[in-house]
Amino acid sequence: MEHLSPVPESVIDALPVLDANQLGRSIRRHTEMEGLPDLDGIKVAIVGVQEDRRAYRNVGCDGAADAIRPFLYQLYKGKWDYGIADLGNLYKGERHTDTLLSLKEIAQELLQRQIILITIGGSQELTYANYRGYDSLEQTVNIVSVDARLDVGSEGRDLDHRATFLILSSKNHTIFTTSQTSATRHILIVRKKLGSSTNFFSKPSD
Repeated sequence: MEHLSPVPESVIDALPVLDANQLGRSIRRHTEMEGLPDLDGIKVAIVGVQEDRRAYRNVGCDGAADAIRPFLYQLYKGKWDYGIADLGNLYKGERHTDTLLSLKEIAQELLQRQIILITIGGSQELTYANYRGYDSLEQTVNIVSVDARLDVGSEGRDLDHRATFLILSSKNHTIFTTSQTSATRHILIVRKKLGSSTNFFSKPSD
């Protein structure tokens, strides 16, 4: 969590006056003054990811979270009784893999607290980092991807926006796919029984 920066005040300043039923009034935010919010009672956490170094066809997606927040905060709440927290933004690491490792660790910590992580921004390979956050949990994980194309890539490629291949190359999975003949939508469902898998992430040695 130490790699997260507060939600920029410029995002909050751009908002109109919100009423009590809009999300922006109830979301617990990571602020400069108060730091990270208390996660007691929180069921959903939002993290912006400022990483686009491998988003070859979507440069600039690192700024997506701060562009979306003003609209997200103006939405009205549904009939639910669980808390939502906005934990701010994950900055780019020194290396691309540093960002992925940090995101994996954040996902892992939130999962241990039984908090659902929603990431905004960044490119497709962040799905893999989020997926690897489940490594320490001994349970079946279901992944559903609805996309214009299946970002499969090819074996031997560096980790980039076509990262689904790395998930599919993991062991102990069952794959269900469906597609429309118009080729406008593809749905990929991966069910994987977690076990040992190749450790793509590694911290640099001291």
